[in-house]
Amino acid sequence: MYLDTIGEQLRVFLYSCGFGFLLGVLFEAFMFFTLMLPRSKVVTFVTDFLYMVTCTFLMFIFGLSVHNGSFKFYVYAGAVIGWFVCYFSSGAFLRKISIAFSGKVKCAFSYFKRGILTVSRKIGEKRVKKLKKSEISSNLLLQDDEAMLYNNGE
Repeated sequence: MYLDTIGEQLRVFLYSCGFGFLLGVLFEAFMFFTLMLPRSKVVTFVTDFLYMVTCTFLMFIFGLSVHNGSFKFYVYAGAVIGWFVCYFSSGAFLRKISIAFSGKVKCAFSYFKRGILTVSRKIGEKRVKKLKKSEISSNLLLQDDEAMLYNNGE
């Protein structure tokens, strides 16, 4: 096992700070999708769990690619520092934008949903009318029984 130079440690630390910042941006993306979904404990649990699993996997890949998979405390400390920098700096700005944008997207989806429901209701009403017409016409006789001629075998 060899010891890294100070320059190498600083480079990896700064990379991990940048990677932590990107994980913070990913957190804001997850929060945007959480805002789009209805609020419940299950939705919050599922999105938080997916975020943790995603971050764990990405941090594992980052550790493998940058520092050959060896565990160094400063790598993970840099990622945490980068995440907090993102959360308290640009994260607040991203949250304001995502809250405003999610309201507009929810409104657009409600208009879309309302339009789809209106169209499907009209189609259903037309189908009911056609079914009633076909039921009435299927009960009608093609010819009057009394006016029909039958072979009596003569």
